[in-house]
Amino acid sequence: MIFFIAAMAIAVAVVWVGVGVVQDLSGGLKTKGQIMSQELKTDIEIINDPRAVSSNPLILYVKNTGSTTLNSKAVTVLVDGKVMNPIQTRLPGFKQLWEPTAVLEIKITAPLVRGDHWAKVVAENGASDTISFKTKLLPFGPWGL
Repeated sequence: MIFFIAAMAIAVAVVWVGVGVVQDLSGGLKTKGQIMSQELKTDIEIINDPRAVSSNPLILYVKNTGSTTLNSKAVTVLVDGKVMNPIQTRLPGFKQLWEPTAVLEIKITAPLVRGDHWAKVVAENGASDTISFKTKLLPFGPWGL
């Protein structure tokens, strides 16, 4: 009889631990699913003409092509693999929230040398886009005189 009671106590303990593990796993899967859903709904696109990218300052126009509203201040810009800080961001109407279809203007004041470059813009949820462009020196100074 004592062995039966001990066996039942052990069985209950094992089941109790198993239930806790299953609940933790299901909670983690639910959270991961929500994160992946947000990632799939988030997309951006750099809409500059690569033949006409200004270089000093570097100005990028990035459109929110996803269905999620993003924070315009939660943007990271890499130029030639280097994180650019500080950057200035501006939305139409000077809004903070970057709504779907809105175009974000990003201004980077770091000067670029003549030649081939690439820029990558990363928004929250990991959405990103990259553009390759070439900078040139204008003849007779910046005004082309």
